[in-house]
This record gives sequence, C-alpha cells and structure tokens, in this order.
Amino acid sequence: MNKKRHDHGRKRMDSAMSSKALPAEILADAIAMYERGATVPEIAKQYGMSERTTYRRLSESPSWKPAIEAKAQQAYERAQQECQVAKNELIRLKKQLDKEGIVDGVERTWRLAHARAVEQAADRAVGRAAWELERVCSRIYGQKQEVMNVQAIQVVVGGSLFGAVPDTPNVLLTSKTAG
Repeated sequence: MNKKRHDHGRKRMDSAMSSKALPAEILADAIAMYERGATVPEIAKQYGMSERTTYRRLSESPSWKPAIEAKAQQAYERAQQECQVAKNELIRLKKQLDKEGIVDGVERTWRLAHARAVEQAADRAVGRAAWELERVCSRIYGQKQEVMNVQAIQVVVGGSLFGAVPDTPNVLLTSKTAG
C-alpha cells in the first residue's frame, strides 16, 4: 500500500534550508527579526519551518542567547517603567480626589479601585518579566545554588553498620546490622 505524506498546510523548506544547519545569512536575518519584535512562531512561518525546528536551529547560534537575554531585559525594564507610571497615577488620583473634596462615596471608591487594579496588573507584569529574565539569564538573575560534595563514611562496630558525614559531629545517617 502506498501511503501519502500529508503536509498539514505547512510550506516546504527550500533546498538551502533542508540541511541540518541554517545558512548564516538566514540565521542572522531570523535573529534580527526576533530582535525587532517578531515571535519564533512568526519566524517559523516566514521560513516554512516548524516552531520546534526553528527554536532548535536558533538555539544552535551563538548570537541567539544574547538576543533572548536582551529582549527579556528590555521587557523587564519596560514592565518596571509601566508599574512606576501606574503607582504615580494612583498617587496623583488620590491627591486630585482630595483636592476636589471627594473624600468618601462611590465615585472615590470606584476610581481608586480602578487605579489599584491597574497598579496590581502592572506589578504582576513585572513579576512575569522578572521570571522570564531569571529563566533566560539564570547565570545573572537566577537563584544561586551551592553544591556540596559530601562523602559518607561507613563504620562497622560490633556487628552494626553506621554511616556518618565527616566534619559533622554526632550526625548519624544510617544504622543497620551488618550481615
């Protein structure tokens, strides 16, 4: 039986891109598109590749990591600026309402609630941008993890097997009868 291969609407790659690595000029153009704001799915569509293949081929380029780090840093800084604008707007609104003599009532409550909601949304955007920055640039912004090389010592005393960690007095890891 002869089975047909289905394309599922995806464009076929031309012969220049069917090789394992993308040509340098296409790779540079794809990274430049990303730096200008294009998403990886848009880049994949432009070159007729799957998103997975596009991610894989871009990640093989030494200029890809700096590009995604720069974009994440810009997004974080933009989110921080928008959050500061929202905070300043809330302060300005409170002063304006006080100046207008609106110290109580539904109008004050509604206007302040709206401004607080905008500020909270901006705070969440900063959190998402910070998470993305930690994810793509963990060597600078990620949590530092210390790795300790600990070797256990096993001692057999009177038919019982004990394990201990060096330089930690009175720490017993295991105790079982040797057999």
